[in-house]
Amino acid sequence: MYEIEYYNLDSAKEDNNLLSSAAKAIVNNIESGNSYYQIFKKNEPEVLIQNLIAVATSIRNRFSDLIVVSIGGATLNPEMLVSFLGCDQASPKIHFLNNTDPFFFADLMKTIEIKNTGFIAISNSGETLETNALVGCLIREYQKNNIIDIGLRAFFITNPKAGILKDIAREIGATLLPHQEGISGRYSGLSSVSLLVGLVAGVDILSYLSGANKVIDNFYSNLAESPVMLSASSIYYSNKNTLVNIGYLQRFLPFLEWYSQIIAESLGKDGKGYTPLKGLGPNDQHSMLQLYLEGPQDKYFSF
Repeated sequence: MYEIEYYNLDSAKEDNNLLSSAAKAIVNNIESGNSYYQIFKKNEPEVLIQNLIAVATSIRNRFSDLIVVSIGGATLNPEMLVSFLGCDQASPKIHFLNNTDPFFFADLMKTIEIKNTGFIAISNSGETLETNALVGCLIREYQKNNIIDIGLRAFFITNPKAGILKDIAREIGATLLPHQEGISGRYSGLSSVSLLVGLVAGVDILSYLSGANKVIDNFYSNLAESPVMLSASSIYYSNKNTLVNIGYLQRFLPFLEWYSQIIAESLGKDGKGYTPLKGLGPNDQHSMLQLYLEGPQDKYFSF
């Protein structure tokens, strides 16, 4: 079990009225059904969990390798989960295909045995150009190896009503799982996008969701005094526009990449926002530390 603890947030309590008002605004948006805040929904429906378990069990029993085809948050969330919690011995080897670099694709094809490989394709809209192109490349690779039952090896998480990816899924007879509405890729850490890949890896998803629910319950119970609000306000009151997030575990790197993405994509709007930087210690202490210590003092650090 992993726990996250927060320290040095006392200075974030400078303006409790502002914190209280921001917390209440979030609650009001959640209760109004604003789709942007659907990440705050608690447990996924039991029928969805059971369906994901059935699909994941089939993948674990049938394939030695699994390729996850996605980009952006649809890659970073499941990769973060699998990297941090690891795979059990029964898990197929999981590869994340998230770049259209032809050399990267060719190298991946050399490391797998295509006849023993399945793939999951993920796109909220079904229109993500890079993901759709990579799916086409994979299908062609199966065809080159005279594999005709491609649909039995393919699992798509996308909009079931619109988008090119949905059409591809139906054309090849793939398993089609609906992408939850109102949850974009960068917020998909608690959705089927991450849960399915986590289940394939052998992650205890129920414990994972339970931990998330504890954080959500803590927010509702404490609002302005919750670690979530104190952490956000600590950044706000620092008056720094560059956020440096440093981790000291190699397996933490996908989390740092996701953190950068969610800060940049969510807050970088209308001429405003923060510039996120990630660092992996102790490596970056021998490349970036000089700048951090003696360069411009315009950065907020978290470890």
